[in-house]
Amino acid sequence: MSEDDDYDEELAEQIDALRGDLSSVYGQIVEMSSEIDDYLAEYRYDAVEQTIESISALITSTAVEDLAELGRLCLGADSDPGSDETVVVAQVPRLAAGDLPVVIEPEEGDDYDEVVSSLREREDRCADHVRRLFDCAEQLWEQATAAAEAGRLGQADEAVSRLRELPAELTSAYSLWELSLVALYNDDPGNLGYVGDMVATFESRLVGHR
Repeated sequence: MSEDDDYDEELAEQIDALRGDLSSVYGQIVEMSSEIDDYLAEYRYDAVEQTIESISALITSTAVEDLAELGRLCLGADSDPGSDETVVVAQVPRLAAGDLPVVIEPEEGDDYDEVVSSLREREDRCADHVRRLFDCAEQLWEQATAAAEAGRLGQADEAVSRLRELPAELTSAYSLWELSLVALYNDDPGNLGYVGDMVATFESRLVGHR
């Protein structure tokens, strides 16, 4: 076997190893995206916060550097880089407090159901934004991996750059969602189902021990 053959075999092994590692990370992202949907629906704020912290740590870990390394290795393996303009890299969704639906201020004679409906509408908007961010993480990871495997370094770098934007937006999204839960809870703990009842019971116990 020639030196060139040895080099090609070693390069192929490195590429396969990186692909395996990156596929494992993608699997974790997909799993967390599925879990976050249930946690949001059940108002499990603690689980939502933990999952956001986990995915943020994942996409800022050394695994992201592996995407760039994969691109360099695949380019060295004579992959056809094609054009960096063939795929439009996903944009990170944004949501600010001013974008949220207005909450109806209760006044005498107002329909109470409309007040609660406006609170729920705001919570729904915040929860959907968190879901979109997790979906975006999936999409960007897929795009970065596909671009790296094709040796399209510019496109891979752009997708990685967008991935790095996600943790800050996820933190902001959680804060908005948490505030919407507080508003629902303050209106009536029952609005949050068993989670609201659990927190209300805990608060009562604290008061009883003062």
